[in-house]
Amino acid sequence: MEKVMYYIDKTQSRSCDFQEQTMKAQRMKMARERLTAEFVELLGKSPEDGVRWKGTVTDLVEVAHIAYMQGTVCGIQGSACTFRELVARVCSVLHVKMPHNPQACAYQAAQRKGVRCSPYIERYARKMMMAGFTPEDSTKTGSMGRVSGEMTRHQSFLMSDIG
Repeated sequence: MEKVMYYIDKTQSRSCDFQEQTMKAQRMKMARERLTAEFVELLGKSPEDGVRWKGTVTDLVEVAHIAYMQGTVCGIQGSACTFRELVARVCSVLHVKMPHNPQACAYQAAQRKGVRCSPYIERYARKMMMAGFTPEDSTKTGSMGRVSGEMTRHQSFLMSDIG
């Protein structure tokens, strides 16, 4: 049975349009890869650089969790960093007090719903879409997280929350 939505003008539209879902999934994947690349760039900064986080601590922990879940952020020995290590480092760099339970903070961030308090990754993906980035852009240039020059050619959306 096919699900159908009815609009005010009495036209029909499928609620589960496969192509639209695929595009959204590609946008979110591209946003996670790009956000992780920007996060790694941020981890390379020093606390003495004077950068500060303008957003909420919950948003910052959510960004760290997204980077952690990508599994591509490695420490000096080459092994994947723990979530707590990532949060401690980024909080140190950005002069933010580290939450006592970063895991709970990340969980709460992912559970946010609604227009005013949607998850950071959704807002980040929306910024990318409004700036004209499409999933086709990432297939032309390769994976966003692996192209180091990508950050210099395009604006940094994560850095807009840093003062």
